[in-house]
Amino acid sequence: MGDETAPDGEGDGAAARLTTSPGWRRLRSEVLSGVRHEVLGRVSALRSLIRIGRLGQYSTDDLVSMLQEETDRLERPAEWLKALPEGRRQPPEPVSVPDLVEQLKSVAQAIEWMEGVEVRVREDGSWPPVRAEHPELARCMLSLLVMVGAGAPTVRVTGARANDALRVTVEPVGGWRRERAGEVEGFSLVDAPDTEGEFRIPGAVRSSVSSLGGTLAVEETPGSAPKCVLRLPIRIPGEG
Repeated sequence: MGDETAPDGEGDGAAARLTTSPGWRRLRSEVLSGVRHEVLGRVSALRSLIRIGRLGQYSTDDLVSMLQEETDRLERPAEWLKALPEGRRQPPEPVSVPDLVEQLKSVAQAIEWMEGVEVRVREDGSWPPVRAEHPELARCMLSLLVMVGAGAPTVRVTGARANDALRVTVEPVGGWRRERAGEVEGFSLVDAPDTEGEFRIPGAVRSSVSSLGGTLAVEETPGSAPKCVLRLPIRIPGEG
């Protein structure tokens, strides 16, 4: 059994629900916490290298190389913030979902529940662009990655055209830890860590999918793992 959402025409209210939901606020807070931890870690490393440089323990070339490495690492939290889905309603635009997921992979690295989780995007050239509000679609896709990734070592994202829609599948690879997935407040596919049976789509994610004009179904795979199937309208050629 599974759970499915469909367009409900809630408009602006539906689009804003994921942004303002407690689950999304916590998810955003996790990203900002990860950014802070990374920046402080890199600053501490740079200060240590400055002290080492003053003691003359390394050659100039070695010291410059280490300083460059730590400076490069400071770009990571900047990438997380850049890819963090922010903003409200925007006019729909053509969006490449595989490119979007690649950007969101960097944000996922900053989230505690996604620590050590690998996100694989199968890009075979068959993904048509979809017409959607970029921030809303980004929040929706990041939510799906967290919902599945919280209980799996690897998340696989695949896509294919299905008539006038793009069918995006987000599924676990390498096992499913149901109890751990049930602990992700606001983005859990299960009601509680020890529940069995049907999966549940969080209400905020339901509304987000509806505002995008799409549908979302959660299907069980062997081993009672969830497979999220998202259908989104594709961009119609020549449409303004």
